[in-house]
Amino acid sequence: MKYCVKCGQQLSDEARFCDKCGYAFENVNAEPADVDRTLMLEEKECLDKFYRFFKYERLAWKIVGIVILAFSIFFIGFGLLFLLASIGTEEAFLAGFSGIYILEGLLFLPIAIINLKMVGKAEYYMNVIYKDARPVVVRCNSIGMLVFSYFFNTIAMAFIIVNFVFNKTNKQILARVIERQQSINQ
Repeated sequence: MKYCVKCGQQLSDEARFCDKCGYAFENVNAEPADVDRTLMLEEKECLDKFYRFFKYERLAWKIVGIVILAFSIFFIGFGLLFLLASIGTEEAFLAGFSGIYILEGLLFLPIAIINLKMVGKAEYYMNVIYKDARPVVVRCNSIGMLVFSYFFNTIAMAFIIVNFVFNKTNKQILARVIERQQSINQ
C-alpha cells in the first residue's frame, strides 16, 4: 500500500497519480512518515491560527486599555482643573463637576489596568502554544473568560469567541498536538 506524499491519501501500489489531489509521482512509495509530515503540517496550521487570534486579542486588550487609561487621566485632570477653578469662588457647581469627573476617572482606572494586565496573559498563551498547548486548550474552553471579556472588553471577546469555536471544531488535531508535545517534552 502506498500513500500520497502531498495529501496522505491511501492509494493502490500501482497508482501513478493521487486520486484526491492529483499529485504525480514516479516510483515513489510514500511511507507513513510522509503521512506524519502531512499531519504535522496540519497541526502547525492549527496552532498558527490560534497564535494569530491570540495576537489580535492581545492587540484589542492593549488598544482598549490605553484608550480607557487616557480617558481616566483626562477625566481626573478635568476634575482637578474644575476643583482648582472652584477654589476661592462661590460657584458650588464647579466643585460638584470636579467631584464627578474625578470619580469617573477613578472608576475607569481599574478597567484600564485590567485591560493592560490581560495583554500579558494573551502574550503568555502566544509564547506557550508551540511548547505546550494544554493551557491554551483550557483557556479556550473557558466560559468564564467569555463572561470576563464581556464586562471588560467586548472587542477582545470577539477573538476569544473565535478561539473558543476553533477549539471546539479542531479537538482531534489539538489532541494530536498535545500528545506530540508531551512525547517531545518527556
